[in-house]
Amino acid sequence: MFVSQVLASGYTSTKFPIVLVHGFMGFDEVSGIDYFYRIPESLKRSGASVYVVKLSALNGNEARGEQLVEQVEAVLAFSGANKVNLIAHSQGGLAARYAASVIPQHVASVTAIGTPNEVTGFPLGEWVAQDFPPGTVEGNLAALAVTALAQLVDSFSGVPHQPQAYTDFLNSMSVTGLTQFNSDYPQALPNAYCHQGAPFVDGVHYYSWSGAKVVTNLFDISDYALAVAAEVTGSDSDGLVTRCGSHLGYVVRDNYPMNHLDEINHLFGFYGLFSANPVAVYRSHVNRLKNSGL
Repeated sequence: MFVSQVLASGYTSTKFPIVLVHGFMGFDEVSGIDYFYRIPESLKRSGASVYVVKLSALNGNEARGEQLVEQVEAVLAFSGANKVNLIAHSQGGLAARYAASVIPQHVASVTAIGTPNEVTGFPLGEWVAQDFPPGTVEGNLAALAVTALAQLVDSFSGVPHQPQAYTDFLNSMSVTGLTQFNSDYPQALPNAYCHQGAPFVDGVHYYSWSGAKVVTNLFDISDYALAVAAEVTGSDSDGLVTRCGSHLGYVVRDNYPMNHLDEINHLFGFYGLFSANPVAVYRSHVNRLKNSGL
């Protein structure tokens, strides 16, 4: 199976296992470096049973959601649990929403972190789709480059290759694609922009949180790339996903002084001087799940 496990020691901090779900161009680990940098090990030290899945680095939301369903079923078979807590970053949150709609009886909770849940939550996707559409010279070159990068990520992650589909990714992350996805899987979406959604739907608890600061550490080179992306996304965002566009279910917080990569403790733990430690935020949320009986 594609799932890697971080074994727990001592008591289990939550009733159900934690399953971490990566986003676009994500991985479980590459050369010993976690996508969720140092987070699985920290949760393990608290006694949590943690699994990290590996989805396509580049694909549409439903395709990645189907992969997640398959891997959740593998976790259930391996662990003996009957439900999991899905904690997902970026596009991974959309896969988690899909899985929760398909197998709600096996999902205790969904936590979406920096996920474009609202249709205008990912302006960069719409900009790329409009300015570099597939079929044009520029669009085809972009597709070749991004697909090659996705294949490279899979190669270095040390797991069997998942299918990559640039056009499906781009279509699914456009306003049209997200509108259709939200129509098909509306659970826990807010009824009004920038509001909270229903915290409990079809037996599944829904949470979300996100950052709302683009440049957080001048020594982190990834901040400069996010600053460029924010020229399209806007300043009221984590660089890639708008603050209000990230809302789903119970909004824990939508304005952490973090950017999109700080939300997973990258690059290599360089977060803002005055920001909460991202690892501590995950630990706090897992305690929240535990206290809710999850």
